[in-house]
Amino acid sequence: MGNTDSTYSPLPRDRPRSNLCLNYSARRVNTTQNAPLDFETERARLAKAQAEHAELKAQLARGELITVDQFRVAVVDAIGHVREKFDALASEIAPLLFAAATPSEAEAILASAFETALDELTDDAEAAAADDPGGPQAA
Repeated sequence: MGNTDSTYSPLPRDRPRSNLCLNYSARRVNTTQNAPLDFETERARLAKAQAEHAELKAQLARGELITVDQFRVAVVDAIGHVREKFDALASEIAPLLFAAATPSEAEAILASAFETALDELTDDAEAAAADDPGGPQAA
């Protein structure tokens, strides 16, 4: 896998990291037409990568970034909340739809119910974001 601590990694998960490093080194040598690598340039690249890594870890510690696992949990929770809302909607509007005299009246009932449900979901999401001072809207 690309990264074992579940933070974002641009590396493909289907190839071992060591193969990627070897492939990168081979491409780098081939693109410079077999010229020897410049030690100072490579050292500067390493220092830059280490500084970027340290900054990402600091942002993670400050709550400015989240891990992939935290993102997954948030998305699954949000999808579950939407599903619950729409599952409950069916039992709420079924009697209204049964009583509708025309298809256009039934359509209007559905549209109104969906709009209300989506507005409630938006309000819930905004309230949750306001309760989470470290969330993305705090910036």
